[in-house]
Amino acid sequence: NEEGMFLDSKGKGPQKGFQNDDKFGDWLHSYVQAQLLQEGLTVKMFSGNVPIFYSPRAFDSAKKLLVLICGSGRIKAGIWSVGICAYRGLKAGSILPCLEEAKKRDMEVVVLNPNHPNSSHNHSEEIFNKIIIPSNPERVWIIAHSMGGSSTCQIISKNPNWCIQHVKAFALTDGCETKVKSKGYKINEWSHLKGINWIRSEKPLNSPLKDGESTKHRSA
Repeated sequence: NEEGMFLDSKGKGPQKGFQNDDKFGDWLHSYVQAQLLQEGLTVKMFSGNVPIFYSPRAFDSAKKLLVLICGSGRIKAGIWSVGICAYRGLKAGSILPCLEEAKKRDMEVVVLNPNHPNSSHNHSEEIFNKIIIPSNPERVWIIAHSMGGSSTCQIISKNPNWCIQHVKAFALTDGCETKVKSKGYKINEWSHLKGINWIRSEKPLNSPLKDGESTKHRSA
């Protein structure tokens, strides 16, 4: 429906026995990626046959650039979680709301695709090193889910000076987190100022939790 919820002809959502299987997952990815193109994103084949999606001026010295990095597993560009899409709708389980918000804020967007298949870390680092950093964006924000958080930490550790100058904030959702470190830079102090990891907790939404390795933690 208009809210992005999956409903049957009687208006009911997925019930017991719903086949959240590979066939559904493949269809869902195709559907969402078609929506990315309808939203004006362009698809580019990278490293041979890995599609990434981006807005038209994303690599043209963007003033504001939003980078979206999904987690690991059978997840490709455009989806955070197949199961969440199925049971809680596209607004919760896909990146489509991020695109809507980016448009409101005049932000360019890059959607990485670390599971197509390749090493999640290698893909994300290669996109940054070969495309994003050379394109000279002015300000950058990153949202990453699950293993995308580990990739984000690696990118920061390997590009500390650039990140300090350009990355204004990064948000992890249930993010895998490794310690950000780089010789000659107080990069871990910086990452705790700029990064938040929203993790599972019984506390109310956004309640402060004990700091993580590289970010402040908040309740999801």
